[in-house]
Amino acid sequence: MKYLIIGGVAAGTKAAAKLKRENRASEVKILTKSQDISYAGCGLPYYVGGLIESREELIVNTPQKYSKLTGAEVVTGCEVTSVDFSSKTVQAVKNGEKIAESYDKLIIATGAAPFVPDAVCTLSGGERQLAFLAMTLFTDAEIILLDEPTAGLDTEYRQKVYALIKRLKEYGKTVTVTIHNLDEAMTIADCVTVIDEGKIVFSADKDAFLASDVPERVFSLRPTRLFDEKGEEVTVFRPL
Repeated sequence: MKYLIIGGVAAGTKAAAKLKRENRASEVKILTKSQDISYAGCGLPYYVGGLIESREELIVNTPQKYSKLTGAEVVTGCEVTSVDFSSKTVQAVKNGEKIAESYDKLIIATGAAPFVPDAVCTLSGGERQLAFLAMTLFTDAEIILLDEPTAGLDTEYRQKVYALIKRLKEYGKTVTVTIHNLDEAMTIADCVTVIDEGKIVFSADKDAFLASDVPERVFSLRPTRLFDEKGEEVTVFRPL
């Protein structure tokens, strides 16, 4: 039995290793477009942040080491261009030359590429922000992290985002919002954590925050409680 796997990183290599464990006599070959078959995906944030300095430090397994360990054959730098399912063959290009491979069983593990639907591109800034929020909330997570969710929105859409966050709280979700506008923070927050120069300088409920000297000491602002057109109390901050 010959297994041909298109795509090497993660799913492809795991499938190949599993097949060889199940039957060492099986012929298993991986065709992958990249030169690498394994990298530490969990290390990418540290690479972007500079804690991991070189790309090579992310490579945890080479094709040679993997083949020796599992018995599966790996062909890197090989791009599959077509699949003929009736004849069970694939056409590929390696080093500018066309090659053909046959198979008994085929696994396609090429992954997917992110894209933004055309419909999203025609939305206004506020509509687009709400669409991305909806996609974030689609997972129905118990803890939701939002980074500047009202950035670039007009008053109408800011109010819609506020209402959405309040509704999430009613549904029992924990919502953590990173925000720089204190007026907005007071609109949606139950608890407030202030980070100044990379350090947490205050963390308590909203009333304790308003009663503290943190707004004046850290932001040079003084809280003032007013009433809006609906008669509801709101807090705004004035410069000292």
